[in-house]
Amino acid sequence: MIRYRRGLFPILLWAALAWGQMGNRLPGGPGGEPGRNPYGQDIFAYRIYSFADSTDRRLNQVQFHFALVNDMLTFVKMSDTWYRANYELSVIIYNRKKEVAAFESIHDTVAVNDFASTNSRQRPMMKRLCFTLPPEDYTYQIQWLDAETQVNMGRPIALKLTDYSRPSLQISDLVMTDQQDCHAGLRRFTPNLREGFRDEGSQVGAYFELYGTGRDSITVEYSLALANGQKAGRRRYVVPGGVSAQCLQLNELITQPGEYLLSVQATAGAVRVKNERSFFVHWGRMPMQTQDGLADRELEQLALIARGHDLEKIRAASGSERQRLLAEFWQQRDPTPDTKVNELREEFFRRIDFADKNFSVAGLGLVGWKSDRGRVLVRNGTPDEIERHATEPGMPAVEIWQYRRLNKRFIFTDRQGSGDFRLVKVE
Repeated sequence: MIRYRRGLFPILLWAALAWGQMGNRLPGGPGGEPGRNPYGQDIFAYRIYSFADSTDRRLNQVQFHFALVNDMLTFVKMSDTWYRANYELSVIIYNRKKEVAAFESIHDTVAVNDFASTNSRQRPMMKRLCFTLPPEDYTYQIQWLDAETQVNMGRPIALKLTDYSRPSLQISDLVMTDQQDCHAGLRRFTPNLREGFRDEGSQVGAYFELYGTGRDSITVEYSLALANGQKAGRRRYVVPGGVSAQCLQLNELITQPGEYLLSVQATAGAVRVKNERSFFVHWGRMPMQTQDGLADRELEQLALIARGHDLEKIRAASGSERQRLLAEFWQQRDPTPDTKVNELREEFFRRIDFADKNFSVAGLGLVGWKSDRGRVLVRNGTPDEIERHATEPGMPAVEIWQYRRLNKRFIFTDRQGSGDFRLVKVE
């Protein structure tokens, strides 16, 4: 038998967690959820959702959803047409006393018919672990084990659970979904773990649950807004009181790519509750905007990767002519002009989105893609390895990004402790 080792997996997994720890926490979910990676194909993704237990609202049902791909597994060649991998995925939850409050694991075997499939990142395997716990503050840790590699995904992360038993009306976490069914009972959904939707053909949905007393009807109002504050739309409807599953279809409110904030508010009598969740709609096939202000920003962003003379003509134009020239710029660089998706443009703006989400420093007015880390990321893509040294007395925090394909290392330091990592050396 020949064993195929994924030697980079521990590094990639560590790097994925590092990205998550740098990301902002998302509103509306349990504390400590990882930040999203809005571009590229994740090698490992997970998200946590909390609901009231179906039999006792004084308890929480906590769901850990995972997406795994073959490329993170170690396969053994059993024959010319059979490769096999075994793995174990575990979640450990600790209470305030640092005692184990709950433990669950998944043991599975994956078999494929050819070597190419052992490297695949397509068709992720969706897994779920569920826990029933009283509402309080916890920490959790994820462990991964296969035939070759054991990885603890970082230190324990905070997990705060909501008490759904009071007041008389509560709303669960919001779940961004690819598929959902509110007519077949509670919790029938397929979560979008990246909370990112690639193009206008995506079904953008949200699932949540309402917990009322049954005496008063519940008015539900939901709205979408872009990250810049621009309102995208608002809808309102009424449902009977009691416990119910709610499914929202949001496509009709989405008119342009970008980051959106979904706000859901429920009212019963004098009681009002609210929850929020942010998500991305990627550029892909969606139409470009006609405002010159957005075009100016796009030109400034393109200066990171394009030559000056390529942009001079576009800068000199305005209105619809500028939009036409921008579209022509991307069409000339489309790696697959026979398809509807311009992969180069889509990847570029995913990197912009990621940099804005992870490297912006609000207190300094620093926009993520304009930061040193953002510029390096947009130009070169995701580093193969990230090494981060925490701040020590008298010493600045340091990040080292390794790009093996470029044979380069980028060294950043945060001398002021503000979160603004400056590029100090390229090796």
